[in-house]
Amino acid sequence: MPNLQSKYLALVLITGLLVSACGSSPEPGLVDAEIIAQAVDGESDDIETDVYDSDEEGTNLEGLNVCEQIPLQEIAAITGPLREDETKQDLSFAGESGCEYHDQEGHWFYITYFPLSHWGLAELTLPEPESLVGVLDAAFLGRYSNSEVFLKALAANELVIGAHVSDGGEETAAKLVELAYK
Repeated sequence: MPNLQSKYLALVLITGLLVSACGSSPEPGLVDAEIIAQAVDGESDDIETDVYDSDEEGTNLEGLNVCEQIPLQEIAAITGPLREDETKQDLSFAGESGCEYHDQEGHWFYITYFPLSHWGLAELTLPEPESLVGVLDAAFLGRYSNSEVFLKALAANELVIGAHVSDGGEETAAKLVELAYK
């Protein structure tokens, strides 16, 4: 039986697909705990509905190529030697932009810039999220397995930066997030 976290993730993904298909996005803060509770067989009092709400619009990520923003040598200084021919831009349906890297040992590393509005979902989209202190303004870490780690961090009320790594390194993810914000 799926756990509550995976049900939240499924709900968030379905909502994202619906929003993408409709071409509009809901207003921040308009989250109905009762509807979410019914979808995941929970109690509405147990559902966190704090959606990041800021007067700031954040950084416009349209047309941004993350692969061009961060020199490969700086990524390799953190991850070890990279396979340059396997570095590629990663685009998504929700306004984020990322880059995928692979090292010589077969590990992969994604750096993704998310719109500021994504911060309200950052904790919900990670498995068993842990709050981390000392990584940008705020950060959550989720571990998918012993080797797969995803870190999402808030960067100065401008954007959310994610580092998804397969080498198991929380420190690797934190360093990549810090590098991506330089």
